[in-house]
Amino acid sequence: MAKSTYRFHRFTVPASSIFSLTVTGRGVNVFENSLTTSPLVSVDGDSEEEVLAGTGFELPPDEVPFSELKFRNTSASPMALLIGVTKGTIKDNRFAVTSVIRVKTVATTVESPAALTVPTTAPGAPTIAAASTVYEVVVQNNGANPIWYGDINVDPATKRGHKIEAGGTRILAINGDLYFRAETGSSTLSVVKHKEA
Repeated sequence: MAKSTYRFHRFTVPASSIFSLTVTGRGVNVFENSLTTSPLVSVDGDSEEEVLAGTGFELPPDEVPFSELKFRNTSASPMALLIGVTKGTIKDNRFAVTSVIRVKTVATTVESPAALTVPTTAPGAPTIAAASTVYEVVVQNNGANPIWYGDINVDPATKRGHKIEAGGTRILAINGDLYFRAETGSSTLSVVKHKEA
């Protein structure tokens, strides 16, 4: 049994233009697109459909193969595309997720500031302020009393926040300012900051 494979085509559709590709096939996938704008694709002169990068379409088994694809670029910039055309059926199990992913640089540094005294009173300012280069802190309660951490409303009396027992340690990702408050008497907090270089 012959295995169906993709025939790849790389081309650029000029801004606000249509690119025609004479090719026979039963399915097409858009593997790469240089723009966030998706092309509008027409098969053998039919209506145009938007095809996102990483997706495609396949003709039903009872339809004859197509012989022409048209790619319309509606943006004001050239669109570089890599497409794959197949004459058979290919089950493509790729999974695409569009998201912002934080990537740490390889070079990192560690900073150990002086120990902090954590009072029992409500904090008026962040105990540890968020910084774009700090991605994580290691905190250790070196005092005799439990310490609570959270947002500006952290309050041991109402159990608002998270508790660190005396001698306890936490590794915290930094996504915003951190506020600390001691439960029954002031306590000492040791901090190590992991920073991007």
